[in-house]
Amino acid sequence: MTPELFITQRTGRHVIKRMNSTVNPAVYDGHYFGEYKQPGSIDSRLNFPIGTAKDISGNIYICDCINERIVKLDSDLVFVSKYDTSATIGKPYAILFDSSYLYIVGIYNQMSVRIEKITTALTSSKVSGNLETTSCPVRFVPTGIVRGFTSGTFAVSGINTYLYVTTESTNFSPFSLQTIYGETTLIHDVYLRTRYVGMIQHSNGFMYLNNGKYILKVDTSYVNVGDSDKVSETSALLTEGVTSTILTYDDDLRKIVRYDQNLNRVDDVFTGLLLVPLSSQVGTFILGEEVVTAGPAYGRGTIIADNGSGQLRLSIIRDGFNDGLTLTTTRPTPPQATGIITAPDELMAYDATDVSSIIEVG
Repeated sequence: MTPELFITQRTGRHVIKRMNSTVNPAVYDGHYFGEYKQPGSIDSRLNFPIGTAKDISGNIYICDCINERIVKLDSDLVFVSKYDTSATIGKPYAILFDSSYLYIVGIYNQMSVRIEKITTALTSSKVSGNLETTSCPVRFVPTGIVRGFTSGTFAVSGINTYLYVTTESTNFSPFSLQTIYGETTLIHDVYLRTRYVGMIQHSNGFMYLNNGKYILKVDTSYVNVGDSDKVSETSALLTEGVTSTILTYDDDLRKIVRYDQNLNRVDDVFTGLLLVPLSSQVGTFILGEEVVTAGPAYGRGTIIADNGSGQLRLSIIRDGFNDGLTLTTTRPTPPQATGIITAPDELMAYDATDVSSIIEVG
């Protein structure tokens, strides 16, 4: 099976798309679901898609957060069905497929964290009570749920909180705080390393947590046994990739990064590149120049290649490279070069901003 990436984009994008990851960088294969930059509640649209999971049949499940539902798609990202979570766990944020069931973490009524267990046919099996009071929606934003090290337990991570553990029996037990031992705080790099933006339970028996700057490798005693090199900013959930690798998203550099099990950087799986054909050109674009788009849709990038036929490849810094906008050189000046963007090549694929979750299968 060809290794594939499934990527969700949330605020302002509202899509999930599929890419071929046998090549580097990964290549968009034309399969997507949702309407680019058009949120909605109908069956063909998403509104703030975030957590994703895949079952053994290849179906994809999306936490359609603002719509308070789970959307089920087939492996070609064609709509199959949906499940309403508004009356059970509220807004779903993170989801796990495990042993024929899906486990979903959500915030109910903007106040309480809950977990629900449903079947892959999208029928409810078990709903927790209130496992943690959030006080406000931003206090606990769930970012991951995995099987814990102890049988019957689950670990749940959150952006503005710590790591919690719950046990599934007749119901789910109240959250208990789980400390990760062996962490350190660098004086010149101020952040809290006990607040996690993603986690995975790896097939090698270790747990990996993304704390927004580093990836931690945690053993069965919840001891940190190794850190990755610093990642400038990481906001997407961690995922286990093919050949037991680890993927995360570098928010600052707009790239999906692959690590091995020992947290050595392997390669950049995908970077925010855009091939822009120009219908007219004034002056000459130069490699390394910074360019911006004019008009209400603002974008900024750097020229990194020119194929000699009036097509420029940009490294995207900010979103806004849309059809019909004028691309203008900002450095060096003078002279300035300008051109009209007529048909951005696979724009939805190359716009790598605002990635919220990644799945690699194959």
